[in-house]
Amino acid sequence: MASPADRLRQCLRGNDGCTPMGREGEAEKIRDVLVQPKSAVGFVAGPPGSGKTHTVRSVVAKCMEDEDGKEGADGKEQKEKAVTCWINCMSLSQPGDLYRNLLGAMEPTTAAKGGHDAKEAWKSMLRSMRNRNRTGRRRSSVVLVLDECDAFVAARTDWLAEVQEFCLLVASRCTLKLICISNSPELAGRLMPSLQKSMSHTEIVIFQAYKTQEIKNVLTGLLQGGGLLDWFSPSALQFCAKKIGSQSGDMRYAFCVCMRALELLLGCEATDSPSLKEADIVQEKRQAVEMEHMHAAFQDNGHGGMSKPSNAITALPLHQRLILFTLSKGVLASKDKNVTVAQLTTLHHHYERNCRKRLVKPLSFQQVATACKDLADAGLVQIHQSKNKKVGDTAYKLCRVADVRAALERSHLTTT
Repeated sequence: MASPADRLRQCLRGNDGCTPMGREGEAEKIRDVLVQPKSAVGFVAGPPGSGKTHTVRSVVAKCMEDEDGKEGADGKEQKEKAVTCWINCMSLSQPGDLYRNLLGAMEPTTAAKGGHDAKEAWKSMLRSMRNRNRTGRRRSSVVLVLDECDAFVAARTDWLAEVQEFCLLVASRCTLKLICISNSPELAGRLMPSLQKSMSHTEIVIFQAYKTQEIKNVLTGLLQGGGLLDWFSPSALQFCAKKIGSQSGDMRYAFCVCMRALELLLGCEATDSPSLKEADIVQEKRQAVEMEHMHAAFQDNGHGGMSKPSNAITALPLHQRLILFTLSKGVLASKDKNVTVAQLTTLHHHYERNCRKRLVKPLSFQQVATACKDLADAGLVQIHQSKNKKVGDTAYKLCRVADVRAALERSHLTTT
């Protein structure tokens, strides 16, 4: 008999094929993109752990399954099945890898031979598309998912243009259903305009971070479905949900904390420890995860809870972190550590310098002002309007200096 820890792992992993609870509306918008008869693009954005990738993966799988079932029921000559290509952009070393990845999805045998540089992969990909269009009654269809699109912002400035050209090229040769997943909604404004001209349908889907009650509902539903709800006290689940909901709202972290709390209850030393025997876990009075187990689990994981609020700062989009870095560097270099104010003109000048050092294309003056407003909404920056009401003279004061410093110490930005 499997231990409760093993059953909990299976419970959390067994939900992979289903739409995450509370994300039904977002899933429907993504489905609208995939069922369009012509080329369409959807941009999915939201903070880490908000269910973006999980939702997209489940919707794509369901649409492909429905398409197969529909073709089988018609009894007619089946058209060629849509090619599904999922690319994690963090794994790309150069734009040419996009062609190699898509070629591998269309022609696995050809791609497996290797030896393709970017130009050869580009020619082979076009040849494969042309052959598919000749043999089928309809244009070949490609479902392309670009996950972790934030990598394009952190890479060289010419990457984004090459990615746009790549998507437009594919859309001109086939029916393209493009889904872009990013932590930052700002990237949509840079990627979408050029794609909208060639797409019949565009959709921007914003995922919000999970709130306290939503986290509790998801945990309760999963535990109840796996027959493990009585292993967790209501107060412990409420404590977990409230702690994570007030910080990052990361559902993945909630799963990790619950897993660790149950291991602590059972005396397991590590996540991959062997299953306990049934005789070791069955007692006259069954114990349950309590507040002290949850608190210890947060301490063991070391991020995502109240003990490390800087985790939410490190999850911010790259340019917002660069702005905070620019402000905090002025604070750290100042003799008076209470000096945390910079005018927008000065802030933008030093921000551009930091971007150039990292080969990142800087935001415009107005875009930096907009990003500062977002940081103000997050409680990280205070805005002080000037008496003359000039935008350049607007002052921005860094808040939560200690948290920002702690986040920067864990960030690669401080080492470059």
